[in-house]
Amino acid sequence: LPNTLLEGSFSQQERVNFSLRLAEPATFAYKKNRWEGTQLELSTSQSKDGQSVSAVVQLASKGQQWGTLKATEDLSVTIFWKDNQINFRSGLVLHESLQQASLEGQAVLLDSTIEIVLTPAQEVLPDSQWQVHPENCITLGKSWARFQNFVFRKGQQQVSLEGTLSADPAEMLHLKVKDCSLENFNLLVSKPVTGVLNAAAVLQGTLDQLYMNSDINFEKLTIDNFLVGDIHVKTSWNNILRRLNIACQ
Repeated sequence: LPNTLLEGSFSQQERVNFSLRLAEPATFAYKKNRWEGTQLELSTSQSKDGQSVSAVVQLASKGQQWGTLKATEDLSVTIFWKDNQINFRSGLVLHESLQQASLEGQAVLLDSTIEIVLTPAQEVLPDSQWQVHPENCITLGKSWARFQNFVFRKGQQQVSLEGTLSADPAEMLHLKVKDCSLENFNLLVSKPVTGVLNAAAVLQGTLDQLYMNSDINFEKLTIDNFLVGDIHVKTSWNNILRRLNIACQ
C-alpha cells in the first residue's frame, strides 16, 4: 500500500471518541485481486464506564477485480454498531451488464449467541427479484450454527438452509435448491452458463469431523454456449481420507 495516507483524531471528554479515514481514494491489490478508488472511514465512541459503545464503518470502492471472476464496480459497505446491535448494508454492480446486487440486515449480540436477520425484499443476486423469508434467522453459538426459515425465493426458484450444524450427531443442516436457473451464478464464473439446478445436501458435525452428502441434478446445462446436457452428481465427504468423493452420470 505505497503512498497510502491515513487521517484520524482522538478525544476524551464525556465519551472516548476515535476516528480514522483514508486521506484520499486508494488502490489495494493482492495477487489477482484489486480494488480501485477505495475510500474508508471509521469512527468509534465509548462511554467512560464502558457500558455504551457505538461505531460506524463506511467502505466504498469504484472498481473491483476478484481474481479470474467478472469485474464489479461501486462496491459499498456500511456498518452501524450501537451497543449490542449491528446494522449492515452492502451493494455492488456487475461491470459488464450494470446488474445490481445488495444485502441488508442486522445482528444482535446476546450473552452467548449472535442472531443475524436479513431484511426482506432485497436483491441478493444480480438482475433478479429474490425475496428472503420475512422470519429468517441465523443463530451463531460458540461451536454451532442454526438456520431457521433461511429461504430465498424468486417465482418457482428456491434456495434454502434449514437446521443446525454442531457436534451433536442428532442435528443436521439441510441445503435445498429447487428449479434454480444457473444464470443466477454468472457473476461467480468466468464463462456464461445456463440450465436448471436442483439439489439437496445434508451436513452434520463440525469442520474437524464433518459428515456431508449431496444429490445434484443439472438439466440442459450449457457452458459458454456449448450444450453439455443433463448431469446427475452424487457427493460424499470421506472424513478419514479428508477428501470429497464424486460420482457423475
